[in-house]
Amino acid sequence: MKPNFALSLSFEGIGLLHRAFPGWNRVGEVALDSPDLPGALEVLRETAQQINGQDLTSKLIIPNEQIKYLSLDLGLMDEVQRTQAILKALEDATPYPVDQLVYDWTMDGRRHRLLPWRVKLSQRPKNSRQTTGSAPSAS
Repeated sequence: MKPNFALSLSFEGIGLLHRAFPGWNRVGEVALDSPDLPGALEVLRETAQQINGQDLTSKLIIPNEQIKYLSLDLGLMDEVQRTQAILKALEDATPYPVDQLVYDWTMDGRRHRLLPWRVKLSQRPKNSRQTTGSAPSAS
């Protein structure tokens, strides 16, 4: 299922985008230094519900400056060796314990492209609907 909304994060604020032909329309934006950030986010959620009804799903757009991409030359190895090498690379490349990271990777020939991100236990996506009224998804 393709979500009809996207939350676009930036250093200045959180923008709400709505899927439209041929791309996305900006619905609104909330500054991070807003005096009532929860209230302003509630207005964005209510606006999205007026557009799409109660069932809200969204993509999350993270600025590239906040994403750490890794490229590893691991050559040919079995799955166990690959996993061990990826975990070691994560330990060396980030200040966080590996058990606080989620990662995805893809293989391009002999090179492995790795994308790690940190997830605080209190901020896991499964809690998103409870705190924001929107469920995260991607497509």
